[in-house]
Amino acid sequence: MNLEMRASMYSMTVSRVLDLVSKELDPYIQERLTPYLGGLHWINILQQLDNARGKNTTLWVYKSSDLSMQLRVLTERLGNLGYPFDSQDRNRTCSSYGSVLRLIRNRWAHNDEFQAFDALQAIEISYALLIHIGANETASAVSDIRTDLLDSMGKNENPSAGPDESDTRRAKGERSGTSETKPENPSSLGYVNDCEEWQQVIIGEQSELDSMRSVRTREMVRSLIEDIVDVEGPVSPARVARLVGQAFGFSRLSKTRIAQITRQYQNAEVTQDQNGFLWPRSMTPENWRIFRTLGHRDFLEISPHELANALDFLCDSENKRDSPDKLRKELLKLYGRKRETSEIRKHLDSVIASHQSR
Repeated sequence: MNLEMRASMYSMTVSRVLDLVSKELDPYIQERLTPYLGGLHWINILQQLDNARGKNTTLWVYKSSDLSMQLRVLTERLGNLGYPFDSQDRNRTCSSYGSVLRLIRNRWAHNDEFQAFDALQAIEISYALLIHIGANETASAVSDIRTDLLDSMGKNENPSAGPDESDTRRAKGERSGTSETKPENPSSLGYVNDCEEWQQVIIGEQSELDSMRSVRTREMVRSLIEDIVDVEGPVSPARVARLVGQAFGFSRLSKTRIAQITRQYQNAEVTQDQNGFLWPRSMTPENWRIFRTLGHRDFLEISPHELANALDFLCDSENKRDSPDKLRKELLKLYGRKRETSEIRKHLDSVIASHQSR
């Protein structure tokens, strides 16, 4: 079997497996969320959440059979419901498997070229997720697909009973940018949203990121970038690079590796504003008026546009008559900062410029 035929076989295998998962997830999600939906279908909740996050919901049709939307519900915070599919599960099994499948599905949607490892990983993760949600019959079908694939590859291994730990382990996650003081209760300050954070997963080995010349690695990095930006955007390019690095097992990145990752931004379906921050295509900066809690971001990792939105709020509140210098201090206080370092001062200058240009 030549390389082109093998690539087609691997892609078809991934497609078959994802289709089986999708057919099970729709009724599973509806059943689990029914007590909270008030008679609505779960897809309506996702659309409402996207509206609240400032996304343009007219760019696509919301379909409950769409695997990308199903996986978003499994892996993203659903407003006040939090992560209902991981409730009472300290390992966050559902969202962990779902996060890996999001990246695989993203690559599949881009018609990326899959290799044997990719197809087997899709099978193992899908099998594990299906077993976890109780879809044992469909999991058995996925196991049969694995057997067929191994036979076609000329191997004799028996299908495993579950996923390989190295494929599905979650990163412990180094959190960066802790603030100097704890911010005040955001609900009293008029925040529109909590800061949604991308679900950290391990998707590859460090050695893979070293070989950025590989098409497969570049495709994996591009998929990671798009997924991170879709969840956290607008997001600092430095934070995106750090999260991509963590997905390959790095706790720190050299300047060379950061440059290798940032070069892939131009290949991803994201947009970059004048300050370099990355936005999902579903958001238009001039129409996005939200500002969010700090979360685990550093103050410098909040886009000037978002901070200008926060400044709008301060100007519309009892602080509207304050001097620009005092507003800068109030803005820092809003995010739990006290000192204005030279880097923060430069960042605030961009905020003021963004605010004044409106």
